[in-house]
Formats: sequence, C-alpha cells, structure tokens
Amino acid sequence: MDYGRYGVVVILVGIVVACKGKDSPAPSGTAAAAAVAPPEPTSAASFCSHLGPAVADVAVACAKTSDEGQRFACNAWLKGAKAALARNDDMGCSEALASKDAAMGAPDPADSAPIPASVPPPRITKVTTSGSVTNEAVRVVVQQHLDGLRRCYMRGLRVNPNLLGRIVVKFAVDSSGSSTPSGDRGGTDLPDSHVADCVVKELGGATFPSTKAGGTAVLTLTVAPHT
Repeated sequence: MDYGRYGVVVILVGIVVACKGKDSPAPSGTAAAAAVAPPEPTSAASFCSHLGPAVADVAVACAKTSDEGQRFACNAWLKGAKAALARNDDMGCSEALASKDAAMGAPDPADSAPIPASVPPPRITKVTTSGSVTNEAVRVVVQQHLDGLRRCYMRGLRVNPNLLGRIVVKFAVDSSGSSTPSGDRGGTDLPDSHVADCVVKELGGATFPSTKAGGTAVLTLTVAPHT
C-alpha cells in the first residue's frame, strides 16, 4: 500500500469538509434561539403552582386565629384563591399570592406608611340598624376607624388609581357592644375584593356602646378618588 498517497487523500478530504462547514450559513435569529433556548413555563403554571401550598398555609392560620375580623378576611382569601386555582387564572393566582401574608395576619408594610392627603376617606352612604344599635353609634365606629379605612383604600389606589365603588358591611352586635361581621356582603360592587376584605377586617373588631339587647347594623361605604 502506498501510505504516502493515502495520507495526502485524507488531508484533502479533511480540508474539503472544513471548507464546507465554514461556508454553511449559521442558523439565523429565531431559528438559532429556538435551537438553544428551552421553552419557558407559562406564567399561569408559575403563579398557580406556588398558590397551592400557600392555600394550605392560610387554611392552617384560619383555623388557629380567634380574631373574628381576621378569620373573615382569611376565609375570604381562601375562597378567592381556590377559585383562581380552579380556573388556572394567572392574574388571580398572582394577586392571591401577593395578599397571602395579609390574609395570615402578617403586618403589611403599608400599615406603617403615612397616608397621603390625596387618599380620601370613605363616605357613609347608607346605614340600617335594628335592635338597640343606633345609626349614630355606627357613624361613631366609622369615625374611630377612619385611618384604617383610608389605608385599605390606599392599597387599592396603588393598583387602580380610578378605583371606586360601594362596600357593604353587616354586623351582629351583642349586648356588650362586641361585633361580628357577616360573610354576606350583598350590595358590594367595588371591583377590588382585597380592599373590601380589608375594610371588613378593619371594622370586624369594632366595639359599639353596650346595650340591653344588642342588634344588627348594615353599613354602606362609598369610596372614590379625588377628582
């Protein structure tokens, strides 16, 4: 065998292959990216996959709390979170995760922030009472909790500067003046449920003047930005 000739042939073949590789066009733009970048998971899968464990945590916190207002807010959060999971709703899962700590009773950094003068107080647009509870007593309670109510609304305005609507809060008041919020919020049309939950929680522990028989109160608050 002529090894010298064989070696020359091998070298020539190698040169030809190298030249062809050099002249071959590189994959362009999108094709190149698709070849090296794996598909990213959808945001719905990301948010909702984390919401499942969060629901379990909040359920435990709900069972442990003895605060009626906190329990109401906690259960309201659970209802909304489970609905978002059932729909695999990206935005709903994201919002539920953002408000998880508040639902569990953790302090919100907004609670210590100054309330800007641009955040208006809610207006009492309707009060209905029964038993020994008076309309005036309801108005006094609202006034006592005005800063907390404005803070609730402040959180909503950060998300939607044009947020407006009505929030209906229903109480059962015993003879000592202790109140318990009702889960029925029929008449509420505020599109931000987190703000509505915050308002109910704020007023949930309200103390009314003691009476002989107690009673009930239905309060409608209207919130609207300054115009």
